[in-house]
Amino acid sequence: VSNDQQLLFYTASEFDTINKMPVDENLFYSHANKDWESGKLVNDLITSSKHEGMSTFTRDGQTMIYTVCNQEGVIANGCDLRKAIVQGDSIIAIEELEGAINSEFYETQASLSCDGTQLFFASNRKGGLGLTDIWVSKRRPDGTWGIPKNLGKSINTSGYEEAAAQGLIAGANAALKIQGKDPLILGRDQAYIGVMIDDLVTKGCTEPYRLFTSRAEHRLLLRQDTADQRITPQAREAGLIPDERWQRFQQKKNTLDEGARYIRETSFDGGKLETWFRRTDSHWQDLPQEMQSKFHMEHWSILESDFKYAGHIQRQAQQIERLAKQENVPLPNDLDYHTITGLKMEARQRFSDIRPTTLGQAGRIAGITPADVAVLSIWLKKRELSQSISQ
Repeated sequence: VSNDQQLLFYTASEFDTINKMPVDENLFYSHANKDWESGKLVNDLITSSKHEGMSTFTRDGQTMIYTVCNQEGVIANGCDLRKAIVQGDSIIAIEELEGAINSEFYETQASLSCDGTQLFFASNRKGGLGLTDIWVSKRRPDGTWGIPKNLGKSINTSGYEEAAAQGLIAGANAALKIQGKDPLILGRDQAYIGVMIDDLVTKGCTEPYRLFTSRAEHRLLLRQDTADQRITPQAREAGLIPDERWQRFQQKKNTLDEGARYIRETSFDGGKLETWFRRTDSHWQDLPQEMQSKFHMEHWSILESDFKYAGHIQRQAQQIERLAKQENVPLPNDLDYHTITGLKMEARQRFSDIRPTTLGQAGRIAGITPADVAVLSIWLKKRELSQSISQ
């Protein structure tokens, strides 16, 4: 929207129904009347065979900065920043943005700071989205833009699912913070999202992060068919689950509880159905039709896995319980690690940089040894003893 709030600029494109892609994306504008009037195509200086979009205005309202992408078929290949000189509702000149901004990267999603002196934009390497960086360029006295400074990776991953997961948690926690509520934190034994965030925080990231199942030490518990059972209750507390979905979850949980009782109490093939399921060659599809009809096929699949791997699941749950005693020991937010005697210098520096919130998280930081965690644990016990004596 222009600075005087009277013009709305936006992009529109035709849709290629064969390739299922937008084509010929161009800038349009509408005047602000009682209702926004029908859109008009911005004049020929901008409209071309390229993609134009992501516009933002300078503070004086006389310059519009936007992105332009070369067109190769239906794919945009190479995006740069341009500026358009605005006079009324007309574009009177198009120029490349002065300075060292346009490069071999996509420059997209530009946004000016409120005072007009800094230009923030995202960039990706040409030929694909890949890793996204956030950059800032400062306006020079002569009106040109300085060499962009990399503000760091915005997502730290080239994966859509990983990026979406981080965005979900970031958005939820932003809302919870505004409401004065505790943050939504998923553990490594609760969700792959928890594994990913813990890895990024404690181990760092020197290349695009991809979440493989091998990264999770408790992956036996992180089956895709039990994701709702593991996460829905906590998501409900965070306000992410509406009533209708919560009711459906409760109904499913009650059905699974009923199915577990049925399997434990029902006899089949010379023994209990529970024992029969533990055989490697026994599957719910082999049960008589009258037994299969007791529950939906989705529920049978979950129940079979629960009983077939019950021993392994129980051992992993016990292991998690033992580790939880260390995992959940909180570390003070204001702890000065440089004052703890016995910690090697590297450990002090790593702890100070990452600021782990629990003793368990501290132990997973790259370069940290069990001896470092032991020193930290002893210091915490001494601190707790000192506080209890003083009270």
